[in-house]
Amino acid sequence: MRHALTLALWVLAAPAVAETSDAEGDPWCDDIAPGEAGGVTCFLPFDTDLLYFLYEETGEPAVWNLRFTQFGFDFSTRAESDPIRVEYVMTAPELRDVTDDGIAELFIPVMSGMVNITWSVWTTTGSGIFVPVGEISGIAVDALEVRDGLIVSATRDNAAVWTETGTRIWPTGMDDIYSLSVNHADRTCEIIAARELASVGLNKDLLIDRCEARDWD
Repeated sequence: MRHALTLALWVLAAPAVAETSDAEGDPWCDDIAPGEAGGVTCFLPFDTDLLYFLYEETGEPAVWNLRFTQFGFDFSTRAESDPIRVEYVMTAPELRDVTDDGIAELFIPVMSGMVNITWSVWTTTGSGIFVPVGEISGIAVDALEVRDGLIVSATRDNAAVWTETGTRIWPTGMDDIYSLSVNHADRTCEIIAARELASVGLNKDLLIDRCEARDWD
């Protein structure tokens, strides 16, 4: 098991959680294959905490209410979310540090289309509690890039055109700094929206130049 040490520690400190997981067969979220995670209740370890994602049926096909609970090492409930509506998602929640501060952010998929996925993004407070700060869309969490202090995501509009978005995460929110239309058919880029570029060392000309200098193949 990938998180055998984490589970062993929880068996000692929080047997109720471990027994529930074993009895119900709730897996680690990062052990679930993409495409097979729709409505699957699962766990993620975070530092000495355990993150629990409980999916409940709504009566609508491929739509669930998700309850997210953050347990402490002593099995105390540190935080619990209101129900989160999740639609057509077949991927599990993930942890990834996209702010380069050594602390992972939590990505909870809440909506999925044919290609693109929308995640609710959660960051930790000073006390280590996860709180939601906004949403971001892309094709996969591991496809997100970190550039110029921004999370750079790409969503597919059609076979040739993608939208690239640069987003800044604050402790209490998120701001889209720019969005670009990237046309792979004619290998051109066009600015859709831009704000406060200078605050991250960018300008419109630099955005276009870097975009069009990419490896199109």
